[in-house]
Amino acid sequence: MGQRGVPKTVVREACRELDRLREQARRSGGRFEVWAVCDRDEHGCFHDARARATHKGVGFAWSSPCVELWALLHFADQTAGIHRHDCQRALHAAMPKYRHDKAPLFDHELLTDERRAQAHARAIHLHGRAADADDPWYNPTTALWKLVKVIEHGNSTAARAAAIEADDGSARWWSEDDPGA
Repeated sequence: MGQRGVPKTVVREACRELDRLREQARRSGGRFEVWAVCDRDEHGCFHDARARATHKGVGFAWSSPCVELWALLHFADQTAGIHRHDCQRALHAAMPKYRHDKAPLFDHELLTDERRAQAHARAIHLHGRAADADDPWYNPTTALWKLVKVIEHGNSTAARAAAIEADDGSARWWSEDDPGA
């Protein structure tokens, strides 16, 4: 099956789930979206995994260097490049129950609505810095906020429309490759 957390493995499993749900939706008439969540860090297969996800219609929520960046942005700015291990340690300092090696789960009680709004604003700011650097995968940058918005609004189309209406700068970072485009 491959190593867990490797983008190509995550996307492969997301594509399998997408195929399974498509068949189920054909029978029930239901609607759904499937998203893959991946670290950018040092994975050589990252861009191929993203291309496959896009081709199959799987949403792709990524973070550079790692998904822990999204949670860390709930507590502090992180504008300098950071190694994934340093990001994980910083998150543990802010969220003591989080331990990458033993309990890699975010403490959702600490991720309040107010902190989520701060993380969203910080993530949008990081996208601007990535654009200034002409590097969409710039470290640090995260697109996990998109998946959070999809969950909040029920689907990508509604999340994208809400971003346009919010006029908070986030609409700029939805791409034509994202679901709901």
